[in-house]
Amino acid sequence: MKNIINYIKTFSKENFWIYILFVFALVMVLYTWNWNIYQITCLFILNFMWNIFVMAMQDSFSKWNARQWSIFQIFSTITFLSIWLYGAFFLNQFQYIIWQIAYILSAIKSYFYFTKKLDLKYISWITLSILNILFLIIFIKYFSWFNLILIIQALWFSLSSIWFVLTSDKRRYFTILAGTWLIILGSLWIVYNTFMAWNLDWIALWYFILSLTVWIYYLKLLKKYL
Repeated sequence: MKNIINYIKTFSKENFWIYILFVFALVMVLYTWNWNIYQITCLFILNFMWNIFVMAMQDSFSKWNARQWSIFQIFSTITFLSIWLYGAFFLNQFQYIIWQIAYILSAIKSYFYFTKKLDLKYISWITLSILNILFLIIFIKYFSWFNLILIIQALWFSLSSIWFVLTSDKRRYFTILAGTWLIILGSLWIVYNTFMAWNLDWIALWYFILSLTVWIYYLKLLKKYL
């Protein structure tokens, strides 16, 4: 745990601009919404932590520290699960929680692959792709068959869970780069439409800013993977 804390400190110093965007996003969210400020702040911080873990995962793998990648993935999965359990029980938002199955499976795969040198071959990008297709069918049929933007966001969750089990650093990089762009576009569309209707969606706003932060971070690494 001490090594992880030290790593986060180093990562934060190298990428201090992330925290500037975080403060800006939090101010924007609090300014545009005046209901249950504690709940909004708590969820926003959890989402920010998840984004930090995702960026730290890529940073770890880029520095050939796959074991550290798997540890950050566990933290990322736990944080993401916390967000959606809260959403399910307190905000009545159940639509994305099914993806936790894929995230947990991919975390198990990475942990055993990178720390125990054990390849759980039945958990692969192929099996997770099949599982995610099933999730998308369920999602479209029971939740948002009429909402293209929410389907785009669901595609992001699918891509990111597959990304976790890709052993090729280059494939992993371009998968998350493309997937993050999907959620940026989807969130921006929701922000624009709700803003024009004078009912700004604060969840979409924080997804847009935080996802844009991740995308900028990944874009800075583009030269390495071309």
